[in-house]
Amino acid sequence: MDIRHLRYFTAVAEELHFTRAAERLGIRQPPLSQQIQQLEREIGSPLFHRLSRGVELTAVGASFLEDARAILAQIDRALANARQVARGEKGRLRLGLSMSVTAHPWIARLIRDYRARNPGVQLTLEMNDFGQLTDAVRDNTLDVALLRGRTAEIPGLSSYTVVEEKLMAALPAGHPLAERDAIDLADLADEDFLMISRTAGPNVHDIIIAACREAGFSPRIVQEVPAFPPLLNLVGAGLGVAVAPDSLRTMRLENVRLLDLTGGYDKAPIVLVYRAAEGAAAVRNLVAQARRAAATA
Repeated sequence: MDIRHLRYFTAVAEELHFTRAAERLGIRQPPLSQQIQQLEREIGSPLFHRLSRGVELTAVGASFLEDARAILAQIDRALANARQVARGEKGRLRLGLSMSVTAHPWIARLIRDYRARNPGVQLTLEMNDFGQLTDAVRDNTLDVALLRGRTAEIPGLSSYTVVEEKLMAALPAGHPLAERDAIDLADLADEDFLMISRTAGPNVHDIIIAACREAGFSPRIVQEVPAFPPLLNLVGAGLGVAVAPDSLRTMRLENVRLLDLTGGYDKAPIVLVYRAAEGAAAVRNLVAQARRAAATA
């Protein structure tokens, strides 16, 4: 018995006529009769009473029809579900975020728009540091990650820069330079620096160090912190100054002044990382959406 037998039987049971059922199925009547006879032999009982002007279900046929319809409905649901997954309309998406990207409004828009367009996709989020997120994408425990900083070539992974973000200076509110709108990074050469740790954000750490060196000094780092939000809280506590991505202005900390930096220092980009040979449509759809959004940002 196969699915074809169930569909043929159901058509005859609903039409109660072999010729009409054959027309509905798009086949000739003799092969249809042969298939029904084969099904009856397999079951070991007639499914229809043959009448002069059609057929009627036997008791066995009526019972079998109920089960056949349930089986066909389940198969149809399974096929529909598989097709939705194949189109990326259903399934799951595991998205990794480094802590330093969460403050950027572009990230919130991307997630909100993706969920609106793909309500059948189960989206789960994981926050971690750069190395663990890239490892998780490579090892297929995450599907995509949004990271801070330029990524080197990682075997098996592709990356795409979605946002280029400038750097800013973060000073305690009582700092002598805090009332300015902008400063040169060289103005902070003698300050104690709070720095994002290289473990948590190796690329953005190196970008900040390189900017300081371009300004003519090596920063005197007194404390490394695993994420920018707590780093800015420590700036507000007066423990030092910091350089951070511009989107962290959204934190609006009372005891922290955020100033523009003059000079053409390198930016701190946000990069989308995903497996180069990714086959899941839900993932490909997010990558495509992120690329479109980046092009119009």
